[in-house]
Amino acid sequence: MKRFLSTLATATLFVGLLPPVASAMDCYVDPVHQYSGSGTIKSAVFMRSEACVSGTMILKTLSAGTSVSVVGYTDGWYEVTSGGKRGWIGQQFLETSAYDTGVTYSSYAEYRSHTPAELASPNPTPSTSSETVYTGTIGPRDLIKLACTSTAKSDDPCKAVYYIGGDGKRHAFPNSEAFFSWYTGFDNVRVVTAQQLGQYMLGANITFRPGKLMVKFTTDPKTYAVARGGVLRWVKTEELARMYYGTLWNQQIRDIADTFYANYTFGADISVADEYDPAVEMAGAVTFD
Repeated sequence: MKRFLSTLATATLFVGLLPPVASAMDCYVDPVHQYSGSGTIKSAVFMRSEACVSGTMILKTLSAGTSVSVVGYTDGWYEVTSGGKRGWIGQQFLETSAYDTGVTYSSYAEYRSHTPAELASPNPTPSTSSETVYTGTIGPRDLIKLACTSTAKSDDPCKAVYYIGGDGKRHAFPNSEAFFSWYTGFDNVRVVTAQQLGQYMLGANITFRPGKLMVKFTTDPKTYAVARGGVLRWVKTEELARMYYGTLWNQQIRDIADTFYANYTFGADISVADEYDPAVEMAGAVTFD
């Protein structure tokens, strides 16, 4: 029952600790400009793996007053480096005197194909990948990831795994729990270069597999069943949860960070048992799309 309950005070505390999130109406539309210079973070902000909110990884949080180097700009986003990390922040969070170097890339994909080798800091130190790059054809429903260097840490962007959808875009798994709701291991993940990865625009994040587990958000007391299409349906009682997932139902709940709230939509509440069937939902969602 505890998983179904929360206090307003706790929810308020968590919300108050979250930094503002940058947003952009359209991602990957404008050309990308190479920048040079420095700047200072005006208020706490997430550094993201790409110049977009949807489908991106949060690399770290930059606190107010942090000094950063500015290396790129597009669509209302600056690409910055700080503390060994390189990522994107909304322009409204940065006070900067950085300038456009005059080098412009016609598309975000072209820019990414030159990162990090040509766009890294001066005289970058070459590194050797510890993974073998896949040389075959990449197609819909394939899993891909960047080749990691031998020194890559657990939070390095190269650890992110993407699903190639029928829409020709790459869809990120927000975390390992979302990944393992669909797959049992990483054997079928193809390792690709930055240039190959840059050929695929980012699509929506991968949501938890329907029927596999229940989920809840950090600041939302409700527990939800997952339906096809990333639709969440509130399981209104503990009795229903036990009917669907057995006596250990409370071990079949996964927390979703509030950052990924927009990845889901909400459907009708579940009040009686025959309004939802985990097995039917799983059978109807063999793949994400």
